[in-house]
Amino acid sequence: MMDLLNHSSLSQQPLSQLQMAGLDLPLSLAVIAGLFVIYALYLTLSPLLEEGEISSEEWSRIEDESLELLNRRDRVIEELKDLEFEAAMNKIDDADLSKLKRQYEREALRLIEALDERASTYQVGIQEEISATREAARVRKAETKARKAEIETQENEVKVDEAEIKTQNNEFKADEAKVQAQNNEEIEADTKSQEELSGEKADQSEANRNSKMDTRQEEAKHV
Repeated sequence: MMDLLNHSSLSQQPLSQLQMAGLDLPLSLAVIAGLFVIYALYLTLSPLLEEGEISSEEWSRIEDESLELLNRRDRVIEELKDLEFEAAMNKIDDADLSKLKRQYEREALRLIEALDERASTYQVGIQEEISATREAARVRKAETKARKAEIETQENEVKVDEAEIKTQNNEFKADEAKVQAQNNEEIEADTKSQEELSGEKADQSEANRNSKMDTRQEEAKHV
């Protein structure tokens, strides 16, 4: 792009040189306007080139075609200079000079219009691309926001499920502790009952032994 800007730099074609070449002030201003169009085209396309929106091959094609138009414009200006030189050397009469000047001026203006049309065409395309890019970015942003909300909802549902599971686990542990306590009470009651039963059996056995001894003693007395 710097080649394009350097080629079309105002320092290479100052206003005085354009006027010396036989270009009147309106045409000179048109040339200058064309240079600003090229510079505006560069400012617009450069960010897209850096961001990959436009390929380097596409940019090279645009630059080459624009350089070709600028080269043709420069050749016309050089031919106008040569024409003025020949007129100064009396190698061409005034009628032919006027005719050729008009011809070259029309060609120069046509080239400027072509450059301006190219810039306008690309600017329209760029604006459409920018609008499409912004719309795509807006859609992506909306999708990202919706996805984020969905993820947050899912996370909240997971938290609720985890809380429910935790509550159920606590209830299960409470029921388990209750059952264990009941089992302990039943075991303790069974143990106590068995101890009491064993005590009663022991007392009954002792009573039976005492009764037998008493019976034997009575029988011994009668003998």
